[in-house]
Amino acid sequence: MTSYFQQALSSFQETFELKGEVGRMVDEATAEDLMVADVNTNRAICRKCADMSTECGSALRVIRSRLQHRSPKVQLLALQLLSEIVCKSGREAHAQVSEKDGPLS
Repeated sequence: MTSYFQQALSSFQETFELKGEVGRMVDEATAEDLMVADVNTNRAICRKCADMSTECGSALRVIRSRLQHRSPKVQLLALQLLSEIVCKSGREAHAQVSEKDGPLS
């Protein structure tokens, strides 16, 4: 029984390490307990997406998972964040969003 919990804990830690800082920020910006979008967190995510394309890819992967969430509130917050990324980020972010085999497909 103990080994099961250790495996679950290690997989949980690996999951959060794979998301990175931007992934955690996306989770925070699309949390279920938010009533409205967190403008400051969304802007910080947009800045990171504009600066580094690798961060944008990981943010888009987390946004895709949030779009499949069971809560419509989380889905709406994810769509608002995606819209803001498209509006405020550069061409690299646009290219990643529009790729057929990209993070959102």
